[in-house]
Amino acid sequence: MNILHISDLHLETEESDVPIKLGDKIDEVLSDLGKEFYPDVLLVTGDFTNTGNPLEFNTAKEVLEDFKNYESLKCIKNSVLVPGNHDYIWFDNTKPVTEKQKIVNYKNFVNNIFFGKCEVENQALKTELDKNMIQYSCMELDNSNKAVLLIGMNSMQIDSYERKGQGFFSIAQTKLVKKLIDYYKNLQGRELILLVAFHHHIVPVSVVERETYEDPS
Repeated sequence: MNILHISDLHLETEESDVPIKLGDKIDEVLSDLGKEFYPDVLLVTGDFTNTGNPLEFNTAKEVLEDFKNYESLKCIKNSVLVPGNHDYIWFDNTKPVTEKQKIVNYKNFVNNIFFGKCEVENQALKTELDKNMIQYSCMELDNSNKAVLLIGMNSMQIDSYERKGQGFFSIAQTKLVKKLIDYYKNLQGRELILLVAFHHHIVPVSVVERETYEDPS
């Protein structure tokens, strides 16, 4: 199983040639490596855009859709998309926005299904995962009873304009991820290999949460 991991594209509206350049470069590298390295999963760990506006997300959409035009990328079965701080809107005419306004453009963007998308059959768990913007991929390895569960966690839980670049996991999210892991562990005959991806640096994410999440000040 191969994972194509890209991050921090910081796309802007005037970069109309970026989809071609990015697809070309990735395809060139993969073609040189050979078909055994063609990716099964696409992982993008945040900062698709520079300011989180709809036009920039349209450019990001073009980038991902353009991947389908390359022989080396047509075999991607699932995608896991993770938000970054540049994908959120922080102000509207210099006024701070609400939590709902902050994420609206990103949520509209990730509602696009660029490649396949894994979804649990448990509807209540699926709703919770979608609400928390947690995407994942679970794929069985060939000629094996093992499966790889790749989880894209959302480290934007209490990120703010004043503390740009620092993100944290909420306690509720870690419990939700545990439910997802247990769900796949309980599927008969699978030994899970767990991978977790997120946008922010590991050091600020590791800060003891009860001193930060419960008291953002």
